[in-house]
Amino acid sequence: MGVGEGLGEGAGTGIGEGIGKGLGRGLGQGLGLGTGKGLGRGIGEGIGQGFGLGTGSGTGEGEGEGRGEGRGKGDGGPLASLFWLLILLFLAWPIASCIAWLYVFLIPFSVCIKPLTDVCAAILKLVQLPLLCATNLMAQTPLF
Repeated sequence: MGVGEGLGEGAGTGIGEGIGKGLGRGLGQGLGLGTGKGLGRGIGEGIGQGFGLGTGSGTGEGEGEGRGEGRGKGDGGPLASLFWLLILLFLAWPIASCIAWLYVFLIPFSVCIKPLTDVCAAILKLVQLPLLCATNLMAQTPLF
């Protein structure tokens, strides 16, 4: 293989792969952690590895911000938890127990019959009804 072919193949493969990996790693570190320091390092490493020059170097700075909203526990109190427990015991478990077999029976056929996919998704929500009740019970979510 000639020098031109080797450089062309190495650069073509290396640039695409190196920049992709470097940007992915750098952006993941930069955006995921709220700091841009990983961005320059990731691009530099990616380009350097892509060209076969070893590890590149780069710098970058950034700041991250975050906001959050949420509801605290205890909104509904113990009375709400009692209602969720009763719903769990007398509605959610019996419904889920009766319908689970249908989900297990239909799910393999949903691969061949596409409309069954939506039916199985609806049945799965009913099967997961005890999970919803238990989550609301523990969070003391009010019923209304």
